[in-house]
Amino acid sequence: MSVLFMSLLLVVIINLPVVLRTFVHSHIHNAKQNDYFTILPFISFCICIFLIYVHGITWSILGALVITLIILFTNIGRFYKFCIHLKRTAFSPGFIAISAIETVLLLGYMCVLFVFFPSFINVDISQKIVYMGDAKNGYVEKGAEFARTSAKVLIYRNAHNDFGFDKTDEEKMDEESSENTIDRQEEEKPVVLFISDIFADEVDSIGTLAYLAEKGYSVHSITFYDRKLSYFEDMRDVSFISKAALRNENKINKDGFKEKYDRIVKFNYDKYDSAVLIMNDLGINQFYILADGYCIPAAEQLAAVYPDKVINIYKINSDNEIPGYIDGHGNLSATKPLEWAFLGYKMNRRWDDAKRIAYFANKKFTKSE
Repeated sequence: MSVLFMSLLLVVIINLPVVLRTFVHSHIHNAKQNDYFTILPFISFCICIFLIYVHGITWSILGALVITLIILFTNIGRFYKFCIHLKRTAFSPGFIAISAIETVLLLGYMCVLFVFFPSFINVDISQKIVYMGDAKNGYVEKGAEFARTSAKVLIYRNAHNDFGFDKTDEEKMDEESSENTIDRQEEEKPVVLFISDIFADEVDSIGTLAYLAEKGYSVHSITFYDRKLSYFEDMRDVSFISKAALRNENKINKDGFKEKYDRIVKFNYDKYDSAVLIMNDLGINQFYILADGYCIPAAEQLAAVYPDKVINIYKINSDNEIPGYIDGHGNLSATKPLEWAFLGYKMNRRWDDAKRIAYFANKKFTKSE
């Protein structure tokens, strides 16, 4: 189950006792105890801030944050009394009315979470490698250093293998006894490089990557943290806001992207160029590229510069039309359905698009062998 979904549900669960306590008879009339419940909104607030830092701004996180802030400020006076060790007093009719509204908001938000429940898929990330450094001085695999992470590589393999499907007990024992065997097998698989476009991250393409891994590829998804696109040239370029802002801009003002086409392609090309350094470090001399959106022209430029390294490129929604697919958005309709609904796109929370992309990509890559 999605960590994001569970975290948002946790925010609701933490806030519920705060708003419901005003309707509990024993709590209303027992004024001899401190009101410990006033601490809970601050815990929810911290969780929301952490989620924004990790996942960026989304409508689901923003909804949780707004409701939490309303509850926090409603209870700020009682929190102050708790801090100075004053006993709680009876709730005023106005406070009870506000708590009733907050209860409706919380329960309504929880219903929205379940209605726009994200889809899940069995995924096995066989290896995660983090790097520090930069393109100029080179990337070095990060150990226990406290230096800032510059890049992250996630390597996907057959998702079913993680759950033991179609395996004998002997095969399972062999897997557990030898990690080197897995590493050797992955090196022998054809490698596919994937870098997400400006509208999404690697998590939003998780279905496509998992299904392609099932076809027998070692899919290397690389994320760079040391590169930022200055598209808006204002606060919307901040890392945890930018992708949501770019998705919204793509919906309402596509012409703006035509004006900054060269800048976006250059931004994506620089990521591919840095990825070559990391692939060299991993001992990978040749690879395929799975490209989406504005990564397609950037990948074509990379192939022209490194013809000996790039075997072939599969261009999502360009080589084969995927009905309803929005370029550069990956599997956002399945991973972030509430965000997708707010953008006004056709709902498709299943993994049909991911399966089609993996099928066509495998077909093209196989022909080039």
